[in-house]
Amino acid sequence: EIILHNFGADPTDGIDPYAGLAIDKTTGNLFGTTNQGGTGLFGVVYQVTPGGIETILHNFVADGVDGRSPYFSGVVLGKRA
Repeated sequence: EIILHNFGADPTDGIDPYAGLAIDKTTGNLFGTTNQGGTGLFGVVYQVTPGGIETILHNFVADGVDGRSPYFSGVVLGKRA
């Protein structure tokens, strides 16, 4: 077992990653969601590199316009047209 990232160490970080992960087979980057945390407090979409560097790609906010608190919802990778 290798720990790449500890969630919640930073106040703007996501908390409670629950859904499964997606992996970019080319880069080895992992993508996922958290149920809570982030700047909007309702979860984030994140990327973690094989070296453990996390990038927040999206913060969910209370208005729920783009979703919020994804519990069972992970991410799906696709190709740009």
